Amino acid sequence: MLRPHHPSRMTVRLAVAILAAAVLVVPGPVATAKSPSGPRALASATIDTHLGYMPQSTCSPSAKPGAKALLKLLIKTWGGRSSGISRGCGVGTRSEHKEGRALDWRMSVKKKSERKRVDKALAWITANNGEVALRLGIMYVIWNQRIWSVYYPELGWRKMPSRGSATANHKNHVHISLSWDGAYQQTSWWTGVPVASPLNSRCGKGGARACLPVIGRGPSPVPRAEVPASFTPAPWIVPGIGGSPQVGREQRAVPGTWVPDGAELTYQWTSDGKPIEGATAATYVIGPDQVGREVEVRVTATVDGVATTRSSRNTADVYPTVIKR
Repeated sequence: MLRPHHPSRMTVRLAVAILAAAVLVVPGPVATAKSPSGPRALASATIDTHLGYMPQSTCSPSAKPGAKALLKLLIKTWGGRSSGISRGCGVGTRSEHKEGRALDWRMSVKKKSERKRVDKALAWITANNGEVALRLGIMYVIWNQRIWSVYYPELGWRKMPSRGSATANHKNHVHISLSWDGAYQQTSWWTGVPVASPLNSRCGKGGARACLPVIGRGPSPVPRAEVPASFTPAPWIVPGIGGSPQVGREQRAVPGTWVPDGAELTYQWTSDGKPIEGATAATYVIGPDQVGREVEVRVTATVDGVATTRSSRNTADVYPTVIKR
């Protein structure tokens, strides 16, 4: 399985098709010392909930409003230009570009001034365990052959294996992938209302909640929120896992919205699809024998003798205690 947050299984993706409608015409580099202005008001000081890593699963390459707005914000504040948002669905492997919810911000590691500005932008995004990333609906960021994921804040920036070219190694652009809430500007950075129940689809369609309007920007900084050091995904239609996949760290099962009321729950943690002996609690501490393996959890809900089992998915392979930076 190919996963952007899972460098040990990535393949080279060199072919890029940019849809003309998604390419933004923007000015050249313009530096500024200020951070972007947040919403003029927040309905709550709480932070947005988030589903974690939700990879591309459909073909919908038109540039989504949240991706366009974030790219414009980055360029306006720190300079650079657009390398596009959309990608043809027949090009390369799985990518959120194919759903119009990933952006490429053109900046170069070879240019000191651009590198410094990117460092400031990424520090703004990732500070306080990814507070701004959560408010924007960011899933992960790739820059200069390193990756940072909002759902693995404990792991920080991790080194990725070389894919060959400067473009494939993200040395001439910053890649940012968004959740669907982020893609449709439905997060608190844009609406002033923290996401309480995340979507993994478009708002206002197919019975999904109505889309909220984007509000104006305010002159004052957004109040700092309490953001846990360890990420816990919001409940969804399959089980989720809280905690980063690293030796010595605790993994926490999040059963999900599919569990019937009054159900009795049992758990089985797996390693590359095989049950881990004795790992049948709601939590599991990863041991050194799991390095490089995919640890997931199966949750069984039983009501009136009828059992239903669902498994988590898309978890990165386990990292060792010491991570390459």
